[in-house]
Amino acid sequence: CYRTTGIQQSRCDARTVTKHPRHRNLVALYGTQIEISGALIVVAENDAGIAVRGLFRNFLEIFVELNNLAEDPKYSEFMGAAHLYEWNKSLKSARDGNPFLASISELPDLQNTIESNEVKLQAYRDRKIRPLNVFERFQRAKMEHEYRSIYNQFSSDAHGNIRSLIDRHFEMNKAENDFDVVIYKDYSGEFDHLYSDAAKLLLISGTKICSVLDSNRSEDVTNRLRKFNESQKDNLQKQEY
Repeated sequence: CYRTTGIQQSRCDARTVTKHPRHRNLVALYGTQIEISGALIVVAENDAGIAVRGLFRNFLEIFVELNNLAEDPKYSEFMGAAHLYEWNKSLKSARDGNPFLASISELPDLQNTIESNEVKLQAYRDRKIRPLNVFERFQRAKMEHEYRSIYNQFSSDAHGNIRSLIDRHFEMNKAENDFDVVIYKDYSGEFDHLYSDAAKLLLISGTKICSVLDSNRSEDVTNRLRKFNESQKDNLQKQEY
């Protein structure tokens, strides 16, 4: 397997991350963050601004999960309960004739699998472990403000809410007391701060995962984060002048 931090890529022993669900999930979450970061670069290079908010919303959710898992070893169980709950919903829908899940409906012992999963879910509930909604995940990460602001705004974009549609496709024409319909809005410079935020969050995740896995790259990643923060301060000072 590979663990990537910044530009450099280093090999790690798969046995160190697959023998424990927490380690496995941390590495998978970090891998997802890396890939979303790459997608953001592609979007930035191709002026595809409409995709930025959706990608960053996904990135933020993954960061929250990784943060919670790094801080609480037992958080894997909440992830496991969520996985089982969602999978069982799909199994039930397939059983009930969902044409888009026809292949799943043909699984042997489908009903027995559903019932077995219900028993496992009840065992989770008996230990006060259940699937958490998005707000509860942000709350655990002490990111309620982010949830009620930037995440809320970007969710509006993802769901096609009116406020986002207006912002995306209409511009006021005060001279004619009218509005113009816009397709392919010019987002130049609007999301520069998000690219910086994504880079910082990726480095923070790197420090957390290195700490949990007791990696010999911990000091390197921490130094990268420190230098990044210093560069951001320098940029702010230059902007003030």
